[in-house]
Amino acid sequence: MARQPLSERSGGEIGHSASELPKIRERKTNAKQARHCGIEKEDGENMFLKNYTSNVPITRTIQRIEQVLIQCGIKGITKEYSGTDGEIVALTFRIVLDDGAPLEVRLPAHVNLAQDALWLDYVGTDQLSSDGKSLYWNNRKRRNRASFSEQAERTAWKIAQEWIEIEMSRIQLKQAEKLEVFLPYVWDGKRTYFQSLKESKYAGLLPEKCEFVDS
Repeated sequence: MARQPLSERSGGEIGHSASELPKIRERKTNAKQARHCGIEKEDGENMFLKNYTSNVPITRTIQRIEQVLIQCGIKGITKEYSGTDGEIVALTFRIVLDDGAPLEVRLPAHVNLAQDALWLDYVGTDQLSSDGKSLYWNNRKRRNRASFSEQAERTAWKIAQEWIEIEMSRIQLKQAEKLEVFLPYVWDGKRTYFQSLKESKYAGLLPEKCEFVDS
């Protein structure tokens, strides 16, 4: 008797029992909906979201970032505001390398992306509306994407604060150099170094063709 292919015996989802399939397919449908609406969650059921319940006001968090930078000798700190609602979207500051060369750095907080992450984590496997900004229907969940706006801003900047504290500690302990830490954020007035690399599709950094040889 011929054996059925593994994909057929498992209902088309290799490695999962029949009872799990409806939920798996629902997650896949939701992921497609999210991508259609311009919102995408990385593969995996759960996300590690540090400080996702932070209640620390934005002003206090940014003040702390400025204090750490000033204490470590960083100068020229300025705030960049959005042109629509006046929210702080980035901090720019100047670092000086060991040879005396100054470099501008732009540290952004991508609040919209943080909002998407918090929203999709809340949505879980529930069905999204056509615009992706609310749930199609759930009598247990009443929140929509807009309700995560302030939390996303607090969380994004709180994570930036902790990153700055950790990286400046590494620099002072000689575990990293300033340029090693801030290179992706070096700012030419229009874009960061990382943005330039991304726009060029990382030209010169990655091999044009990768060949894998079986051992």
